[in-house]
Amino acid sequence: MPKFMVQGGDITHGDGSGGESIYGRFFPDEDLSLKHDRPGLVGMANSGPNTNGSQFYIVTVPTPHLDGKHIIFGQVIKGMGVVSVLEYVRTNDSDTPVEECIIENCGEIPPGGDFGICERDNTEDVFPPFPDDSDLDFSNIEHIMCVAEKIRQSGNRYFRKEDYVSANAKYKKALRYLNRLHEVNELSKEQESKIASVVLPCILNRQVVLAASKLKLKRYHQALDDCDEALDLEPRHPKALFRRGQAFHGMRDYEKSMVRFL
Repeated sequence: MPKFMVQGGDITHGDGSGGESIYGRFFPDEDLSLKHDRPGLVGMANSGPNTNGSQFYIVTVPTPHLDGKHIIFGQVIKGMGVVSVLEYVRTNDSDTPVEECIIENCGEIPPGGDFGICERDNTEDVFPPFPDDSDLDFSNIEHIMCVAEKIRQSGNRYFRKEDYVSANAKYKKALRYLNRLHEVNELSKEQESKIASVVLPCILNRQVVLAASKLKLKRYHQALDDCDEALDLEPRHPKALFRRGQAFHGMRDYEKSMVRFL
């Protein structure tokens, strides 16, 4: 739910209507004195007093109307960017996400332990998915541009393997790091131009990746739209022209397909 919370933990039905605790169906309220005064607080979802089970929520904004009604038991320390992504996942009429959002693993991190948020995919991208979790100095513009370029090249590697989901994630990540430069620095025209030289390939590659993935799904009209967005930025972009030709071929518009390939 945008500008409110994400909720999970229904281990029985998976749709927000169930759940149970290790103590049985419910366990009673404990300390209700903590305030929902900042994003990232983790609390117990309930349907009224003393109905705590396994469902939990993470608020993304201050939510004072929940004060005195829910147990707050934690706070997000790292990975709030992931919560923000979940916050905007589309849902159906029953508020169930249309895409799977799964907690694949859980456990306990000891004091001083590794949060495990940095990439470990044998590429030069060894940085957290979101700038907020990074210890990088974003006032060092040249260094951050090098970081973003490493992330982009990692995306290119996945693209060559036709792993379009991973490639798209890398291009989005590179853009997040570059966008942070705008947030923390007053940039000169020369610096803006240098950053644009990395931003533009990320945007173009991302659109081409989206087009390629939609071609595989035979969503030809959507692939055309993605190619058109790339070509608006760079009219002679070879990969975008090639994918556009493939889209027309898939639609059996062979004349336009040949024009785009030539």
